[in-house]
Amino acid sequence: MKIEREQEPRVCQGDIIRDVEYFEYAIEENGILEVGKISFPLAIVLTQDCDLQQDYTFRTETKETQDKWLISVLLAPLYNYEHLYAGEHLSDLGIKSQVVGRKQRDDYLTKNQLPRYHYLEFIVIYLLYHV
Repeated sequence: MKIEREQEPRVCQGDIIRDVEYFEYAIEENGILEVGKISFPLAIVLTQDCDLQQDYTFRTETKETQDKWLISVLLAPLYNYEHLYAGEHLSDLGIKSQVVGRKQRDDYLTKNQLPRYHYLEFIVIYLLYHV
């Protein structure tokens, strides 16, 4: 879900992207290529916005060099709060995770003190319209 903002023709820091595929591995054996991928329902863009802006500018305007072009953008998967607590956020990958206890929930995770995770809170805006 993306909160509507002024239409921006480029990717911005903080954008949330749906259905992101991460290529985990590629193996070639006897001329057959096997590719493993992980699909994340939602991911957030972490790359610095100034770098994303320069990439967009240098790709859309005629420039002599391409040294400002980005060859990758840093993303982080988003997990559902309740699934993380239940240790189920990676269950689609066959990974069983530790259940997060009540004390860790209240004292660590929501204050961004649980290693490897950052808590993000989203404001839900409901729009009603009449046709």
